[in-house]
Amino acid sequence: MFSKKVADRILRYEVAAMTAIVALSWANELFDVPHFMFGSAHHGDWRESALETLIAVFVFIPVFIATKRVVASLHEVERFSRVCSWCKKIHYNGEWISMEDYLRRGLASDISHGICPICSEKHFGDIGTR
Repeated sequence: MFSKKVADRILRYEVAAMTAIVALSWANELFDVPHFMFGSAHHGDWRESALETLIAVFVFIPVFIATKRVVASLHEVERFSRVCSWCKKIHYNGEWISMEDYLRRGLASDISHGICPICSEKHFGDIGTR
């Protein structure tokens, strides 16, 4: 079952990956990684890292928003209840329970029985409307 914890974890991983990309960009700028690894000439330019950071942030924002929406919609789909077509029992936490039990357990709601006007008319005729 898709939970809020899983959704939060996905979004945290996304933020961590973005932070790592920005950190690598600035680490490359500050420590000139190609110079140490390959012996190339030092050519540091902080503006390049700033531009890379800006581009990464502009790409990250719509991706993060889209991910958040997808995660929310998955969570919403998980909230749908399955109802048996024949006996009208509801699938809840791995078991099939009556509507009354579902309302009591799933929604933590007290219930009472009554009769709607259509059923009253159908079963009792004029007597039910008095």
